[in-house]
Amino acid sequence: MVEGRDFFKKVAQIGGITLISRVLGLAREMIRAQFLGTSYFSDAFVLAFSLPNLFRRLTAEGAMSTAFIPVFCEVEQKEGKERALQFARNFFWALSLILVLFSSAFIYFADFFVAQIFARGFSGETLEITVWLTRLMFGYILLISLSSVAQGVLNARGLFNISSATPIALNLAIIACAYGLSPFFANPATPFALGVMLGGLLQLTMQFPALFAQGFHFFGPLRLWTIHIKEALFLMFPALFGAGIYQINILLSNLIATTLVVGSLSSLTFSNRLLELVLGIVVVSITTVTLPQLTQLFLSDQLEQAKAMLRQNVSLITLITLPVITITWVMAEEIIALLFLRGRFDQQSLMMTAGALKFHILGLVFIGVNRLLLSVFQAKKQIKTPVWISFWVMLANLAGCWFLAQSLGHRGIALANSLSQALQSLLLLFGLAGLGIRGWVNSGLLFRLLRQGLLALYLGVGLYWVKVWLCFEGVGLSARFFLLLAALGLLLFSALPILAKKELRELKSLLKKRRSQSP
Repeated sequence: MVEGRDFFKKVAQIGGITLISRVLGLAREMIRAQFLGTSYFSDAFVLAFSLPNLFRRLTAEGAMSTAFIPVFCEVEQKEGKERALQFARNFFWALSLILVLFSSAFIYFADFFVAQIFARGFSGETLEITVWLTRLMFGYILLISLSSVAQGVLNARGLFNISSATPIALNLAIIACAYGLSPFFANPATPFALGVMLGGLLQLTMQFPALFAQGFHFFGPLRLWTIHIKEALFLMFPALFGAGIYQINILLSNLIATTLVVGSLSSLTFSNRLLELVLGIVVVSITTVTLPQLTQLFLSDQLEQAKAMLRQNVSLITLITLPVITITWVMAEEIIALLFLRGRFDQQSLMMTAGALKFHILGLVFIGVNRLLLSVFQAKKQIKTPVWISFWVMLANLAGCWFLAQSLGHRGIALANSLSQALQSLLLLFGLAGLGIRGWVNSGLLFRLLRQGLLALYLGVGLYWVKVWLCFEGVGLSARFFLLLAALGLLLFSALPILAKKELRELKSLLKKRRSQSP
């Protein structure tokens, strides 16, 4: 098992790289808000990009990690590095064949899929633009899924930095195309779509040097159907539901949002982007490091160490996400105004996006815990339980979206998403008992969660009081943001030594150990 300081070091490295990527992603969304606002062009782009993005998140981030990394680690441990790399090459080309056939069929029938299934609420020019953008961008699934195979090899070999930096290339490509190509297209969404495809190509190719350094070769003896590929595909296809329920929920939400007022889909997407900013920096960084380690622990029957890792990671996730929830709820309008209020993104866009964000952010902690718990099932190669859980959660989310949208509009969709994440957390916790993982939620973890909850409540109530009593009429939203930010700093300074003493001591101890080991 990797020692605590090494774990934190890797999480910090990935978190730092991911922070850069997410900041660029936020800049990308700010540029999209400026060029597209919450217009029908924006709704069309969001829906069109959500389709390859959905399958990308299922095949690349969910099912890929479920299927590829555990099998790769097992082959390397039992048969050696060379056989593991052969498996990776075979898997790369087998997946390529599957995805070429799938994406070609989807592009050919895009008008039917978009009009009859994914965007039934669109019509006229909005529908035509959505079909065009879908055909232009759907090939992204091939590029990014193959990129994830390269990422799986590097992660399994303990290399995280290169693959974690690939989203930076995507964001830079979209930003560059948006500014460089906009003067040449009447449709302002087309440059964004071209940027997506360029970014996907860069995400794949930038990993090649590190991949080759590990001994991987694209060309050599090739077998597209081996026992290991069969095992990986057996794990992969059910996991399209199990590990990808979050993305399926977004797809269903988008479908219902197309039936609401113009701008509903765009505002939900802007809100999701802010939600994923925290998820990418904290949760993805933790789970990226955790999955290979948990796999090794379970292969070595080190159950107690695996439980300790779970407790540590849950505590890390909640320490960040609980305060973020309360802070964002209070400062939603100020955050949205500072980031997006310019160009075609007007006051109405601001209020719609802030409303969605307040309900989306409630699910942040549950999304983080879910991704961590799912990594346990992935590491054990046990996917039957998550599949059933995903099925019921998906139905609950669909019912919630439909029911709550009647009274709350697009905000009801955001609330239903959060409630479905809470339901999934509860069911996954019960499901762990079926894996023989019991007793890992001890009194120490519960006490930590209680203290972290009190910290989050203190920050939220304090900021609300400042906003109500000190942010008087006439103060602009941007000025109010910085005033609240200063108040937040004072609240954190006063609360952390009391409510997060243990975490601060652990961090100080970790920094001392790292300094003492530095040359």
